Amino acid sequence: MNLLLRLENLKAGYLLRSPNGCKIVPAVDGVSLDVLNNEIYGIAGESGSGKSTLLKAVFVTAVEPPLRIFGGKVYYYPWGQEVNI
Repeated sequence: MNLLLRLENLKAGYLLRSPNGCKIVPAVDGVSLDVLNNEIYGIAGESGSGKSTLLKAVFVTAVEPPLRIFGGKVYYYPWGQEVNI
């Protein structure tokens, strides 16, 4: 198995602020998966099901407020070495 990316219990959502306080809107709740090198994957789901949020959470540089990662781990395996991102 030539692992490229591993998600473990990834949780992300949106922190919304209002005059009445803050509210967390969950979008990704406990996603775990392995992505193998040289494989093609697709993500399917209804509108608003968290597909885009999942991809933004995986590529940490795409996380911008109000999106927040609340838990889980993302590992990247360039050249076979584990990197916890």
